[in-house]
Amino acid sequence: MSTTRIYIVEDDALIAMELIDRLTRLGYEVCGKAARGEQALEEILRISPDLVLMDIRLAGELTGIDTAARLRRLLNVPIVFLSAFSDSQLLKEALGTEPFGYLIKPFEERELQTTIQAAACQYRRQCSLQEANQRLDETVRQRDTQLHTLNENLERLIAERTDELRESEERLRTLFEQAAVGVAEIDTPTGRFIRINRKYGEIVDYSMEEMLARDFMTITHPEDLASDLAQMERLRRGELREFTLEKRYIRKDGSTVWVELTCSPLWARGVAPTRHMAVIKDISERKQVESQLRLTQFAVEQAADAVLWADDTKRFVYVNAAACRSLGYTREELLTLRIPDIAPRHDPERFQQRLTAIQQGRSATYESLHRRKDGTEFPVEASIAYLEHEGTGYTCGIVRDITERKQAELALRESEERFRILFEQAAVGVAQVEATTGRFVRVNQKYCDITGYSQAEALELNVRQLTYPDDREASRDSMARLTAGEISEFKMEKRYLRKDGSVVWVKLVVSPMSMPGAESHFNIAVVQDITERKEAEAALDLLQDQVRQMQKMEAIGQLAGGVAHDFNNILTAILGNAEMACAKIAANHPAQTNLSRILEAGDRASRLVQQILTFTHQQEPTRTVLNLSPVVQEVLAMLRATLPAGIELTATEDAATPPILADATQIHQVLMNLCTNAWHALHDQPGRIAVDLAPMTLTQPLQTLHATLPPGGYARLSVRDSGCGMAPDTVGRIFDPFFTTKPTGEGTGLGLSVVHGIVRGHEAAIVVESEPGQGTTFHLYFPATEALAQTNEPPQTVPLLQQGRGCRLLYLDDEAMLVELIRAQFEPLGYRITGCTRPAEALAAVRADPGGFDVVVTDYNMPEMSGLEVARAFSLLRADLPVVLVSGYLSPAAQAAIRAEGITEIVYKPTLLQQLGAVIARLRTKPIPGNAEP
Repeated sequence: MSTTRIYIVEDDALIAMELIDRLTRLGYEVCGKAARGEQALEEILRISPDLVLMDIRLAGELTGIDTAARLRRLLNVPIVFLSAFSDSQLLKEALGTEPFGYLIKPFEERELQTTIQAAACQYRRQCSLQEANQRLDETVRQRDTQLHTLNENLERLIAERTDELRESEERLRTLFEQAAVGVAEIDTPTGRFIRINRKYGEIVDYSMEEMLARDFMTITHPEDLASDLAQMERLRRGELREFTLEKRYIRKDGSTVWVELTCSPLWARGVAPTRHMAVIKDISERKQVESQLRLTQFAVEQAADAVLWADDTKRFVYVNAAACRSLGYTREELLTLRIPDIAPRHDPERFQQRLTAIQQGRSATYESLHRRKDGTEFPVEASIAYLEHEGTGYTCGIVRDITERKQAELALRESEERFRILFEQAAVGVAQVEATTGRFVRVNQKYCDITGYSQAEALELNVRQLTYPDDREASRDSMARLTAGEISEFKMEKRYLRKDGSVVWVKLVVSPMSMPGAESHFNIAVVQDITERKEAEAALDLLQDQVRQMQKMEAIGQLAGGVAHDFNNILTAILGNAEMACAKIAANHPAQTNLSRILEAGDRASRLVQQILTFTHQQEPTRTVLNLSPVVQEVLAMLRATLPAGIELTATEDAATPPILADATQIHQVLMNLCTNAWHALHDQPGRIAVDLAPMTLTQPLQTLHATLPPGGYARLSVRDSGCGMAPDTVGRIFDPFFTTKPTGEGTGLGLSVVHGIVRGHEAAIVVESEPGQGTTFHLYFPATEALAQTNEPPQTVPLLQQGRGCRLLYLDDEAMLVELIRAQFEPLGYRITGCTRPAEALAAVRADPGGFDVVVTDYNMPEMSGLEVARAFSLLRADLPVVLVSGYLSPAAQAAIRAEGITEIVYKPTLLQQLGAVIARLRTKPIPGNAEP
């Protein structure tokens, strides 16, 4: 089977390249492309492709519609139109050329393939139809004479039937248009809509004109298309007379609607059907209800309590898994039983009385006994409701096994006899409390130990006085419910105020105390000191917060790495082409200003990417042993030159502050960000900013939201301001990326995120102290180091691009624009560039001439092979061939893998050109086999 040959007419070069890649991946052969209609006409007539993909709007004298119209008169070839617009007038003009398909940009590969297949199929059928028509014409001419006589008779019959047919057609038209369901007439071979009624348009949210430009495949949900096409194929082959299925349509606004679709062929007497009728009904609401019912059924089935439904004959009609487990029956066995079979003390008369009461009040709760399959009985608490559905009554019971509760109640009654002895010797605090007043009547020694009061002092107090203020309301409510008899006991964790004013956490269990003959009602309170556990839970919560923060930053870091690579690719093309444009025009040219702004914006974007990588800890700092004092002095000198006169900027430094292992540039950035934030917190009002540097020794671990520092020596850098301060909820979010309290347009929310990323990268920690109206203090703790600090070396300048002098450079990058940029930059300098956009192409070039290249430069991230895999393949072809890896971003793990392969030359985008020129110059100083030049 030969490959379909496709010719592309598209004036956008990028879209044309994307189409070529897509068509090649789909297995088609692209036999040519053109950007203008005039060129396309000439080449298509010469090549005679199988199909033409043509943009409706083309540059030049001929539009896509004009070109298609001329081409249709000269050559019978199927044409599929491409357009980024869905203008109805344009569609009408396009339909005049009788295209074989229409695609709206952007489109998916599946839609492209489906449209091409449909066009090819339609074209083949059209050719077959033309051949058949020719044969038919000959037959018709032979039969004209015979038919003439028949026609005279038929005309008389037709005249008689015309009125009847006209009336019938009017009735059918009215029925079609006013039908309560959507009805459409569809061309079976192509799937294109021929006619739809009003309801069909309402369901799919398209007008008649819009639908006539589409086929049912383009509005069918991709997940439902395969089954729909399979049924249509069976209908077309005559295997089905009709079919019904549920499917989803994609509406004009992008939403999804569920429909019930029934398709049947439109038969004409003696002619095989080429059209079919589609009837749809909107079932979205039904689908939603079914989903909710499934969720409800799942929840009931997974419930911990037993759920049993019985009909009016007391026979079970539904039981959940918990009911089967509690009674020991399988589901099938339970559904053959009745309520008396599991209720050993079932009284029909009493049951009917309860059922009548339930029918009046709709629900009730009572205790009873149930019997398992093995004969054992157990107490239950049953909540019963009665409902009717479709004329049948159902008793619904939610049943809970209360064996443990009953055992506890029994144990409590037995323990009352031993209460007096156990009261004083209990290892937990126990108190007898008057229910109405909350006054202590009796307390044991453990209770006194917990609260710090003597027994005599405790008897002068009541529960409210001893309870921490914030816990009084919850304690009072629970006590009221206990006193009212709504609950048999209550448990809670609360705080007590000890005699010395300190707070103690306790676990409290309160239950009523029955004292025969007593006029007052009493409660017994059992108290356990849980202060240590609460402190441990608080520490655990802090640790969990730290873990969540780390996970959040790690997720953002992974996203940042991918963004950095793709964004740096774009920036490389922007900055490189802007630099070339600057060099090609005069210095006083008006465009120089615009190009300079492009370069400035590109540089800002590059710095933004670096900020993102920094705060997500995706970029390793270059650390040296550093004294913080020079950095502080440098930052303060810069700030004093920019801060308003009303702001007092002070610094306090302790000479004993130890050096740290850090990146000086990043520490400079941290201090500048904190001081700038402090300035903004003053809101242009006079105030004070203080920077303090001092040694700090931690004897206990320091726990913060973002880190836990072990005991040891630290250098503490603090920034204080007298500004507006922050509320606790704001303090908890200030390090989140893109969170800012500044008005729109005055902040990106990255400043403190960058600070957090740098500090975390230095194994340091931040402590924030702030209250509204009281200012803010940032304390930064950096681990001290014993090594001596080194002086900072002056920054190295970036060398200019050197002359290539015939250097043979193979450049591989899947971005074609970057390949062209390297060619434009380096060829004027004497380099001989071979550019490739696919690894297979580059490997083929080296395999054909292993000694024909001096240096190979390859991008790291490519779809077919990574740059590292390409480098390995090059080493097999020629072991001494120098390879340079290029990337917009490399994770530390990727860098380690590259170094492990022995590759030392890595160049980062977007500053690709200067770095690459320096690397090539350095490689050129080494002897390169096959190159006679130095």
